[in-house]
Amino acid sequence: MNYFQVNYGSESEINKTYQLRSVVKAVDQGQIPRDSYRELAAVEAHLPRENSVSNERIAITNQLVKVLLIDMNGKDKSKETFEFNDESEFTNPEITQEVIDTMGVGIYRSVKDILYYIIPYLKEKKVLKSSDPTIHLRVSGDRRNVGRKIKHVMITFMILNHIERHHHADYHYTTVLYPGTENYHTLEFILNPFLNELESLKNNGLEVAGILWNFELYFSSDWKFLAICLGLNGPTSNYFCPWCSCSKNQHNDLSKDWRIEKNMEQIVTNYKDVNGNIHPPLFKMIAIDHIIFDELHVFLRITDRLWELVLAEIKGHNLFNDLTREVIIKEMQRLKVPFYFWENKVSHNWEYTSLVGDDKEKVLRFFNLKLLFKPSQAKLIRKLWDQRLIGYLYFLHHHKAVLANFEVISLF
Repeated sequence: MNYFQVNYGSESEINKTYQLRSVVKAVDQGQIPRDSYRELAAVEAHLPRENSVSNERIAITNQLVKVLLIDMNGKDKSKETFEFNDESEFTNPEITQEVIDTMGVGIYRSVKDILYYIIPYLKEKKVLKSSDPTIHLRVSGDRRNVGRKIKHVMITFMILNHIERHHHADYHYTTVLYPGTENYHTLEFILNPFLNELESLKNNGLEVAGILWNFELYFSSDWKFLAICLGLNGPTSNYFCPWCSCSKNQHNDLSKDWRIEKNMEQIVTNYKDVNGNIHPPLFKMIAIDHIIFDELHVFLRITDRLWELVLAEIKGHNLFNDLTREVIIKEMQRLKVPFYFWENKVSHNWEYTSLVGDDKEKVLRFFNLKLLFKPSQAKLIRKLWDQRLIGYLYFLHHHKAVLANFEVISLF
């Protein structure tokens, strides 16, 4: 048998780099673990080695955006603790140790560095136009649970001009990530470089490729996070509204025409004279009428509350017993909704599975309330549910992508 060796010349470095970057993209988007890729590369000679892929990923990261590590241990954390619980959902000891090691370390990516990278791409795609050099930039923030006791707070931004990608996770750019909880003083500390950059973008714009881009800034989050960032006492305080002077005792007065009364300049000048404010606002460069709470959280909370009221009605008649719980579970099984009750070992209160996504719609639409209530009462509850269902379904079907993303990241 004759053997031949063919020499095709030296390998093109450009082609090699393109191949490595394609593999990095496939591995990241497919969420392929390093060990799994290493095993795959061992049986497929044409695949680049895992260390080459890892080095290329590092090179891409260093080329695109530099990451700033912020030592949070240098600040007063007497009001906040970072907890870790052995009951975490993560069983990999390497992941667990990495989380422990990074406690007290926040990460910040420069907004300007990200913009320097994405603006040319958005201009090429005709999303941004030099004839109208205004970029509408929205900031969002929320806390997410990583395990049962490990909590991370994440700040992101997106370009509202990119209308087709509003609800696509890849177009929401993370700028701040730190372990801990939503706390005014912690946010004030770690957001300092981010807020300075936003102030600069608002006042001076950003020159990219010979074009000076102006910025309109917006802020959106759930009500709790929004209240913290605006320096409010809290979403349940007497003066709770970020926009007007409505008090807790007036919020059900539908005869009044509630309008935006506050303005950011007034709050910044003397926040102590503004009802409800106990701290200066963090995002002082964003106008009050450019700040809005996230409607997703509101709709999800409304549907949760409807189900809570049903259970509260049952408990109010002392009928929340094993028989009733069994009826509810069987009805949920009929709807093919995973649902369980269990007794908390500490408080001895009965807890139950949270409804998410399409399960909310199934329960609101098809749950047979006559199994639990008299026909007249079931009819009234059904009418209430149907009224809320119309709004929920409108939101669900027009915001399907953001709902799916919310379920994945347990969102902000």
